[in-house]
Amino acid sequence: MRSNYKNNLLSLFSGLVLLAVSTVSAQPYIAGVHYAEVPTQKSFVRTDKVQVTEFFWYGCPHCFKFDPLVNTWQATLPEDVAFNHSPSMWSEPMKLHARAYYAAITLGVLDSVHPALFNAMNVDGQRLTSKAEIAKIFEQQGVKAEEFNNAFDAFGTISKVKQADQRARSLRVSGVPAIIINGKYRVSAGMVKTYAEMLKVVDFLIEKERNL
Repeated sequence: MRSNYKNNLLSLFSGLVLLAVSTVSAQPYIAGVHYAEVPTQKSFVRTDKVQVTEFFWYGCPHCFKFDPLVNTWQATLPEDVAFNHSPSMWSEPMKLHARAYYAAITLGVLDSVHPALFNAMNVDGQRLTSKAEIAKIFEQQGVKAEEFNNAFDAFGTISKVKQADQRARSLRVSGVPAIIINGKYRVSAGMVKTYAEMLKVVDFLIEKERNL
């Protein structure tokens, strides 16, 4: 009797272990391990598309290395996924860099200025701590000084910088690069082994949101 009881317990325990293993296998990426759940997700406004936002900084060497992969990956996204960048800032120079990003969008030169700013800081070793230094980057991309000043100092540009800062704070983005999916999930470089895996986790979470 006791032997049968023990055998039954062992069988039950083995079954539970197998169930746990199969569940983990079915979920290749786990919350708290490969990605974090964002506590402020209720404040996110849902649309008909899955919203994906990369938080970055031009002076971040990891963002610099990650950017080409993101560009290639972005080109493969389906129509029901909306991808955006959002500059992060925790210092005054970073606010200037954020203004440069939104000024480039206003002037329609983001495709050329975006990589130029990355290269200036990560290849050429420039710190870009002043408006004048940033203006030179724009001028090298064919933007006239007056056009740059108007866009860089515009009320709309400054407002977008403030919104980006508030966005990062509300989503608890404390490091870059980081990607937020639908305001619910955050994938950071420190949570995965490679940048390629980081994008695979994002793909997994996009699919998770798509199936809701």
